[in-house]
Amino acid sequence: MIPHARRASLLVAFSLLASAATATLFLAGCASVPSADPAQDTAAKTFAVPPGRALIYVVRDGGYISGAYQLFRISLNQRDQGTLADGTYYVFAVDPGLHSVSAAGNENQERVQIQANAGGIYFVGVRSRIGMANARVSVASLSEDQGKAAVRAAKGHSPGG
Repeated sequence: MIPHARRASLLVAFSLLASAATATLFLAGCASVPSADPAQDTAAKTFAVPPGRALIYVVRDGGYISGAYQLFRISLNQRDQGTLADGTYYVFAVDPGLHSVSAAGNENQERVQIQANAGGIYFVGVRSRIGMANARVSVASLSEDQGKAAVRAAKGHSPGG
């Protein structure tokens, strides 16, 4: 049998080892995506619409805290655009017409449709929420004020990442 003092020090050592392993796994799972060029990020935040086109901003603007470390796959009109991490956004210049923005996580997929008009600016918020084993994704249109604030607080991301 192990003496009481020795057993206590082994438990402390095991607890520290378990904590270190958990922290390592947590940090290894942190989601990150390459940011857009700073000049592109600055230009996108002017919200200048190209003539005859519309802009759709897709922004990861929070949600369930543990879901912040999960990447969500973003599609525009059923074409994969890459992954989006918390605090990042995409901007797409599109022709007028009906467009579909979807986000997919490990547990679900959601989408929103936008009837874009020439000169229009549209914002789609992507958030994480509590799921069974992983964070679930939630997608919703944002008002212009909410959208601009979320984009200004986020970092641009180039599609395809």
